[in-house]
Amino acid sequence: MKKKLLYIEGKFEEAINFHEQALQIRRKYYSSDHPHIANSLRNIGDIFHKKDRYDEAFVYFQEALTILEKYYKSFHPDIAKCMSSIGYYFREQRNYDKSLESHQRSLTIYEKCYPTDHVSIALTLNDIADSLGRQDKNNEALNVHCRALQMHKKFIQYDHIDMSKYFCTLGHIYSGQGHYDMAFESYQQSLAVLKKSFFSGHIDIICLLHNIGVVLNILEKFDDAMIFHRQALTMEEEYYPSFQAKIAQTFIWIGHVLRNQEKYEEALDHYKQALVMQKSYYPLGHVNIAFTLQNIGAILSEQGKYDEALEFYQQATIVLEKHGLHNRCDIAFNLMGFGNILCNQEKLDEAIDYYQRALQIQKDYYDHSDHPNLADTINNIGNLLCRQKKYDEAMKFYKEALRIQEKNYPNGHIKIAITLNNIGHVLMNQTKYDESLDYYQQAYSILVKLGSYYPLDQLQIAFNLSYISDVLHLQKKYQEAVEYQQRALSIREKCLPSTHKQIITSCIKISRSLCSQKKYIDALEFQQRALSIEEKIEPINHTNIVDRLCEIGKNFFDQEKYDEALEFFQQALTIIETSDPFNHGYNATLLNSIGKILKQQQKYDEALTFKNRALKIRETHFPSNHQHIASILNDISIIFHEQNKHDEALDCT
Repeated sequence: MKKKLLYIEGKFEEAINFHEQALQIRRKYYSSDHPHIANSLRNIGDIFHKKDRYDEAFVYFQEALTILEKYYKSFHPDIAKCMSSIGYYFREQRNYDKSLESHQRSLTIYEKCYPTDHVSIALTLNDIADSLGRQDKNNEALNVHCRALQMHKKFIQYDHIDMSKYFCTLGHIYSGQGHYDMAFESYQQSLAVLKKSFFSGHIDIICLLHNIGVVLNILEKFDDAMIFHRQALTMEEEYYPSFQAKIAQTFIWIGHVLRNQEKYEEALDHYKQALVMQKSYYPLGHVNIAFTLQNIGAILSEQGKYDEALEFYQQATIVLEKHGLHNRCDIAFNLMGFGNILCNQEKLDEAIDYYQRALQIQKDYYDHSDHPNLADTINNIGNLLCRQKKYDEAMKFYKEALRIQEKNYPNGHIKIAITLNNIGHVLMNQTKYDESLDYYQQAYSILVKLGSYYPLDQLQIAFNLSYISDVLHLQKKYQEAVEYQQRALSIREKCLPSTHKQIITSCIKISRSLCSQKKYIDALEFQQRALSIEEKIEPINHTNIVDRLCEIGKNFFDQEKYDEALEFFQQALTIIETSDPFNHGYNATLLNSIGKILKQQQKYDEALTFKNRALKIRETHFPSNHQHIASILNDISIIFHEQNKHDEALDCT
């Protein structure tokens, strides 16, 4: 009883001491192959497992299992308990096949030893559901979980400690299905149960706080996510300062939140602190070190520090080859990291090669079955081919991904909608607008069918509405395009902060379709809103602000309000000349636009000044027969004609 109380209080060192004392006493009174010895060994292993000392725990589990199998000769609940502990070990090692195998073996034993509705059978079914969920077999996992929960409700009350396991597993499954708000609710329920049974700093409570933080981060509720992770960190540092592996993982989760907030330096600092802790805690190396190296590499890649990023991925490769061979998919993921860096460098052929190598590893690992993870990698290859404008090849990959997804998710899944959208993008780029629209509509129908009650689902629907709007605009169905984009904007306004970039995107697209209908006043409202948001979230010299100023300037130009148009283009030019004078393309475009406005105002000499400045830049960077140069020369020729300077005009032709 004392040992169990220490466990509940999170006093694991004291609990281990009691178990070791018990083991020593039992060794005096029992033979070395007695089940009491095995149970003590398993108890010690369970505590080492809680402390993230998994390899040490596994040694105890194996020794216990050897004793039990020798002693009982056949099925016994103690063997099942030991198999469950081994299943947890394999889960933490990300070896989900062996984890599932261990729990299924445990279930077989319990079913032979107990009635069909025994509580141990229910708990083991829950473990099986968890393993299935981690293999992305979420529908199967949900069915097994429901069976376990119904069985368990016969024996325990809603707030019994065991219920926390069911709520937590359900949260994992919902998260795997992309239903993050439902996952959040399940984790909250699990946390509420734990708080009634454990002291406030218990390790299981800390784990739930992190689960909630991870979901909130996915939902882009970054401040809330940070609160949960930091609350957990405070508890870890107070109650478990020696658990450096867990504290390191907390730093990583905080780093993920900072990364999503584009606070790259702060994120990098947290990842590097985590790496120091992990190297200290795992002096012989560990697969988790590889994952942290990958996180650092990914940040450096996003900062454009590609050579440094590659170095960290190469370090991760060395660690994985030594410690990650039990899960070859981790090596595949690392190869995709290399591919991502090459993709950011626009080395698309090399990137595709890495993705293809990753795909082959996954196919071998999953024994060439149609595992849903294959579809993710196949989609990524399709995306790169699409960027290369190899649309027919991209289409083959997207359709293969779709086939796998439809086989694995017969009731629909958000990933199917994403793949349908990818196919829609290809068809739109091939100007097959009706076919493109059909795929976008299919994706929209799936998303609505799956349920549009949660913010992340709503945002996916908003993307779909925006894609449909894009096609309608290209078909010159401008009013319909506006209506779909306004529906997308309405969703984004409900689900996102008022300064989110997706809101800017919707405003820009609405204004574009309105301008195409010559509804300039209506368009101006959306253009000014987009500019206002950009000015709040970007530095004053950011090129996005320049783009917004130019859009407003063009609107005024099309209304023949040349003074207002000139004002906005000159603001844009001032920003570029001050902050990015070597951005010759932007400079030439703005100079040319200002010259065009001045020509319309019949300020020909000023117009020529700007046109000639634009021409000088173009001649420096393009061959003499380039269309950009020809266009400016033609404009200059027209201005000379307007001035009755026909000889000079002739020289420009």
